[in-house]
Amino acid sequence: MTEMKEVHVLCSVPLSDDGIQLRKLVKGTSDEVPAHLFAGLAAAGFVCEPDQAPILSGAAEPEAKPSRRTRKEK
Repeated sequence: MTEMKEVHVLCSVPLSDDGIQLRKLVKGTSDEVPAHLFAGLAAAGFVCEPDQAPILSGAAEPEAKPSRRTRKEK
């Protein structure tokens, strides 16, 4: 059996684990790829190590800009 490596998927791409059947790596998910394919997939920007995955959830909302309206002075 082929040694597998856990990855974080940065870009969706079809992948063939066995050279015959295709499956899809889906952007934003964790998956496993054959260890011998990891370096090429990482160099092409399709996957990264799980601990290097960009943090997308829980991102802070941008601060609201203050209103430009001013009170009319009497």
